Amino acid sequence: MAKMSVLWYNIISKGGGKMKHVEISSEYITIGQLLKYIGIVVNGGEIKEFLINNDVFLNNILVKERGKKVYPGFVVTVFGKTFLVKGRLKNLL
Repeated sequence: MAKMSVLWYNIISKGGGKMKHVEISSEYITIGQLLKYIGIVVNGGEIKEFLINNDVFLNNILVKERGKKVYPGFVVTVFGKTFLVKGRLKNLL
């Protein structure tokens, strides 16, 4: 499993709506890790039940698997809030 590293989380306005950006430094994170980081669930034990009882969309597709991989460029929507996952640029020098 890839080590998760969330670097920042910030709100920007786009076209009148709000989209929250989450930057990761790893190749991907799981939907469960993302939900925990953004404060939707408090701990990992709540994730499975949360996904059963609530709608979470990954690129406009309903997901129910807590281990679903979320890569930079993916959009996650939960409770009407939209999160764009961004990757950290790596230093090529």
